[in-house]
Amino acid sequence: MQNPGHTVWRDDVVEGVPGSGKHSVSKLEVRAWAAELEAFGHIIGHQIFYASGTWTRPDGCTAIYVEALGGGGSGASCGAAASAQVECGSGGGGGGFSASLIRSPPSSVAVTVGLGGARPPAGSNPGNAGGNSEFGTTENGGLPYVRATGGEGGHVLASAAEGCLEGGAGGNAGGVIGDIKVSGDSGGFAIVSRTPPATIGISGRGGSGAGPYGGAGGKEALSIGPGHGGGVYGGGGGGAFAWNLSTAEQAGPGSNGLVVVWMYGGAVSSS
Repeated sequence: MQNPGHTVWRDDVVEGVPGSGKHSVSKLEVRAWAAELEAFGHIIGHQIFYASGTWTRPDGCTAIYVEALGGGGSGASCGAAASAQVECGSGGGGGGFSASLIRSPPSSVAVTVGLGGARPPAGSNPGNAGGNSEFGTTENGGLPYVRATGGEGGHVLASAAEGCLEGGAGGNAGGVIGDIKVSGDSGGFAIVSRTPPATIGISGRGGSGAGPYGGAGGKEALSIGPGHGGGVYGGGGGGAFAWNLSTAEQAGPGSNGLVVVWMYGGAVSSS
């Protein structure tokens, strides 16, 4: 190996000020060092999929790094509240994240972007799960190259019940395919206390999506009303809240996931 980059540049003279070394840089040494870096491959472009489609390998692309984020689950809706009573739902889970380096990719690959869970109807209805995001279908020995699972929908705290009910689970790292696997955050608890003299409660906040692109979960309903939608990308929806003769409310929807493909040219090393 040639002299490392920090040594080469340290020995240079910048605007008349010598570095800490002997400041006698060889052009051949700099070129050799640059060639060694290029052997690791260089980025020739990237493509972001906000919706399902097809990735096509460009000329000169020898490897790709794929990142996938699943869709967030929606929160749980709630039924109408009786006099001085509370009804609420828990939050939906955030989408999971997965990534892999793929050498010598095929000429085209199907891309699936997981949709966020749709908000359930008003009433005592659980949330809907977010969809899985995948790169490839059966190209990798019958499996996708990368799969990130969607978050689970929120749960309904039964009418007239009290206590804590957990939110939907985040997209599970155990169900994803890739070199890097990160679970999404679980949705927040729905909590109700019916101890006299007052009934109090709170709906669950949505779980955040995982990885570098994961959006925040939708806020819980802090007063009578619907849950908030999950943040882009992959955020879970918040649960709904009703109190004291208010009508049934809808939970917040989950947010869609995404797939990002980084394309490299030249030889690529994982070291």
